[in-house]
Amino acid sequence: MSAVNLRSTEPDSGLSRQHRAWIALYSLELNEQTCANILQLNQVTEEDLTVFRPSWLKMRRSSANAVAKPRQQALDADDEAE
Repeated sequence: MSAVNLRSTEPDSGLSRQHRAWIALYSLELNEQTCANILQLNQVTEEDLTVFRPSWLKMRRSSANAVAKPRQQALDADDEAE
């Protein structure tokens, strides 16, 4: 099985423009490559990032909440046990 490079996608990868933009947004957040390079590697534009940034932020918030809620429940259970 080969490793998947989440920092770049091929245009024929089967990924939608939205998914390629999300990957580019994650890559930009890592700040390991230039914006121009990330856009080129993922075959997206600045406009794509602008269009899909709200859905990416929403996804990130729901992912963070999905992780935080069980963690808080565990902490609350520990407090009750003491």
